[in-house]
Order: sequence, then structure tokens, then C-alpha cells
Amino acid sequence: MIQNILTRMKKKLIFICCEMGKGGVSKSLASLLNTIDYDVYNVDLFLFSRQGLFLDQVPSNVNILKETTTLRELIFTFKYIAAFKRLLSIVLCKRITSLEKRWRLFWKLNKKSFRPNSKKYDCAISYNDGVELYYMVDCLCANVKIAWNHTNYTNSFTYKPTLDKFYYDRVNYIVTISEECAYTLKRVFPENADKVRIIENIVLKDTLMSLAEVENPYDSYSIDRDTTVICTVAGLYVRKGFDYASVALGNLKKEGIKFLWFIVGGGPEENEIKDLVRNNNIENETFFLHQQSNPYKFVKWADIFLLTSHAEGKSIAIEEAKLLEKPILITHFASAFDQIESGKSGLVAEMTNDSVTEKLRMLIGDKDLQTNLSNYLKNNTHSNRDKNINALYSLIVFITIEPVSYTHLTLPTI
Repeated sequence: MIQNILTRMKKKLIFICCEMGKGGVSKSLASLLNTIDYDVYNVDLFLFSRQGLFLDQVPSNVNILKETTTLRELIFTFKYIAAFKRLLSIVLCKRITSLEKRWRLFWKLNKKSFRPNSKKYDCAISYNDGVELYYMVDCLCANVKIAWNHTNYTNSFTYKPTLDKFYYDRVNYIVTISEECAYTLKRVFPENADKVRIIENIVLKDTLMSLAEVENPYDSYSIDRDTTVICTVAGLYVRKGFDYASVALGNLKKEGIKFLWFIVGGGPEENEIKDLVRNNNIENETFFLHQQSNPYKFVKWADIFLLTSHAEGKSIAIEEAKLLEKPILITHFASAFDQIESGKSGLVAEMTNDSVTEKLRMLIGDKDLQTNLSNYLKNNTHSNRDKNINALYSLIVFITIEPVSYTHLTLPTI
């Protein structure tokens, strides 16, 4: 009896995410779900695709909703009209170059295939931009709705301001992960500036160190003592800076510098990245390790962590490398100095091949610099769990908003 009463008193949350295998966002969500106090909150998780490397890291306390969402599921459950619209949207969207028009068309054709959830939540959280946000606003009823942004909004991979403003107008808060990302959101959406909050990706130093304390995964490669082991953890997209890194490493090979480059991550542009590696004559020095459930051991046992992205929000991979006390080299994307104190916790190169080459040459050649960077990180990096989970809890209050049926919403003309 008492247990039933306590259960009913718990606040009801729902998170919406595409899947649990899209690199940093999925990893960040897994960390957050493992931090929530389940004595206080009941948590549902809606996934558009119930798959991914981090699905096993979702705690058993979380109720993963079993909805029919993928094209395959729609076909096998005889929802042929919805399946036809999904297939049509995929075909048409491939012909549209405008990101904003592509997303608008996709959601217009498909939103009715996602039946509204009849459950009333205290808080709903779309854990990424795009369809997760649109589903939350159009199909869920909640006292508080939070849109979560994970990257600098003005980069070309997320920029769809007319469509997103329509949905941001209908949420209570817009959470993002760094000062730079918050500044950009306020500039692009000034009418919603007062809704913007910063909650960093949660990273737990003790957990990472424990997972990384295994046998050296590079032992099987018979690496010479004068060979530098470089590790990159990133999705296999060219925009993650594999172009800069490949050219820089190719330049260093010509100079006779010995290294091995290990790439941990998966993604659709693996062939393009392998072409970059081949074109810069570093095939024999480069190893694709694909997605790993424990990437931390590869970072821990490497000499240098390298991430030369074109754009990042606040990279969880960089935060993890800091907690693992690795010498770090990144590029000067918009939020770079939110994460790295140049010369203290890492090095920041400009987004040019020459600058990346110069900084990488310096880091490889200066063992004292590597030691100094590692020692600084050892003494100045800590888990950020309490600060950020409490920041989220502070947003989950009873602000009652009237539910709006998506059937009556008219999307903006783009």
C-alpha cells in the first residue's frame, strides 16, 4: 500500500532520442539516465529505433517504450499507408538540398504515423534537435517540455531556424551544453533567449578510470618505443575533422615521425575517410577500430588524444579524454575554449592543415609538454555529476501548459 502511494507520488519523466548509438548524444544520455534518482522519478524512454551500442547502458529502472516507428516495423505491422509515406519522404528528401525544407517535409509526411502518447508527464525532454523535438511538442502531453541542444546551432548540420523557432516557441526551456552554444541560441532565437539554460554532459571520472584500467589494448600491435600512439574517438563523418588530421599525419610521416593512429567510432562516411587516409599515404599507420562499448581503454593507453572537428557543441569525447588525463589536441571550433585552456589542459590548432601539422609535431616531439598537460588534467578535472543533475532537477517543476494536438498545428512556410 505504502509502496503504491510512493510510486504514484514520483514525478513522471520521458526522454526522446533517435537511438542509443549515435556517438556523443547517446553516450551523454546513457550517463544522464544512470545519474537520475529513481526513488524520486519514474522514467520512460522513447526511441525512434531501439538499437545502438549504448542501449545496454540504459539502467533497468528506465521503461523503454515499445512503439512502432521504423519503416520495417510499419510494414510488418501492416501500416501500409504510414510505410508508404515514410518511404516517399526518404525518396523526396534526398532530392532537397535545403536542410530546413527537408526536415519540414519529412515531419509533415510522417508525424501522423507516431500516435500521440496518452500518458501525462511531469516533464518531457527531447534529447536532440530535429524529429525528437517535433515529436515531443506534437505528440506528448507534459507540464514541462525541455528541448536539448548538443551543438553550436549555426553549423550547417543543424541550422533550420524558421522550423525550429516554431517548436522552440512551444517549449518551456532550451537546454544546451556550453556557454558558446547558449550564446548562439540566444542570438538566433532572441524571443526565446530567457528559456536557454546550460547543463553540461555528465561525465564520471571514477567510472571512466575503472573502465580504462584494463590491459593495454595496443600490446597486440607490437609498437616500438619511439612510435607515438594517437587516438581519435568520433563518429565517422568527414566534418569530425578527419581531413585535417589525415593531411597533418601525412605531413609528419614525410618528415620521418613515427606514429600509429587508432580511430574509435562508426558512421556512414567510413569510405570517404579511408580515401583521405589513402590519399595521404598513411594506410599502414591507421587502424579503424569501429564502435567500442569501452572506448576509454583506447584513450587511456594512447599517448595523445586528437580531435580536429569542424564543429562541436561541447564534445563529450574531449571531456572524457580530460578525465583520463591525456594530452589533447583539438581545432579551434566555436566552443573549443569552453573545453580547453590552451597550453594548460591541451593544445588548440587553427582550422588549417598547416596549424594542425605544427601543433601535432610540437606535441609529439615534446615529452615534457605531454607530461605537463597530463599533470594539469590530473589536478584540475573532476566529475560534474551533482552540479548538472541538480540543474536538471531545478527545471522539473509544475508549470502547467495546455496540451496542443498536433493535428491543429500549422507548420511555418519555408
